[in-house]
Amino acid sequence: MINPDGVRNRYFQRNNRLFFFSTREKYKIVSYEKLWEMKRRELEKVILKYAGNLEKYNQKIPGAFDKEDIHELRVSYKKLRAFTRLAGIDKEAGDVKIPGKLKALYHAAGRVRDLQLFLEKLTDKLSKDQLQLSYFLKFLHHQLFEAKVLLVKEGEKADFDKIKETLVQHLPGKFQENTVRKFVHRKIAVTRIILLAVKTEKELSEKSLNDMTIQLGDFNDQCITLSLFRSIPDDLPEEEKRTISGRMESLSRQLQADKEILLNQIKQLNLVSNF
Repeated sequence: MINPDGVRNRYFQRNNRLFFFSTREKYKIVSYEKLWEMKRRELEKVILKYAGNLEKYNQKIPGAFDKEDIHELRVSYKKLRAFTRLAGIDKEAGDVKIPGKLKALYHAAGRVRDLQLFLEKLTDKLSKDQLQLSYFLKFLHHQLFEAKVLLVKEGEKADFDKIKETLVQHLPGKFQENTVRKFVHRKIAVTRIILLAVKTEKELSEKSLNDMTIQLGDFNDQCITLSLFRSIPDDLPEEEKRTISGRMESLSRQLQADKEILLNQIKQLNLVSNF
């Protein structure tokens, strides 16, 4: 269907007014609020989609424990969590929140993924530097085995049919743009600071935030690496302890340097004074 501007679309804007086509090939005025409105059936579709993805990857993971499957499970969880938080803001909503069993599944998956990535990086680094940490590697592989066992157990505990039913049951009848606005204002502290600190649009480019997000993610990965190094068992051979201790000192210095870089970037965005 072609609108008066020659564009094939369901709605169009003219003179600060919004129009959309009806089934009789005519158009009428509606408000932006009406366009934003999500009815309960649409809300249910979102819940079922993300919960369904969680269920799919939960079924795929046992056996292969593919890193990408575990990553997608965690991404699906985060999307479902974000949406339930958004829906829970609406005054008509019931107790919309992620069940404890799903949280346990998410954390168990995170433990497996952290160990997988750490072992991969460590093995590659040891190979390049021609170093041996056989006892520590054996310890880590045992930790990974236990983490996989726990992940499977947590996955078996999750009754996805019941989880979907419970989440859908507590959804509001609908929510509109105002609900989304409330959600944005309740975001984590750093996001609020960024939004409140910027005086002009030019001060905060999308690229700047994207770059900082990537660097913060890398910084977090390095923090996880350091925490895993600190998990060394007491009965580890002294030679391996010294090697690991050296790695920890080097990593700690790098983390401090990265932290300073991030703080300088935040200063450039005129955010530090608002912390």
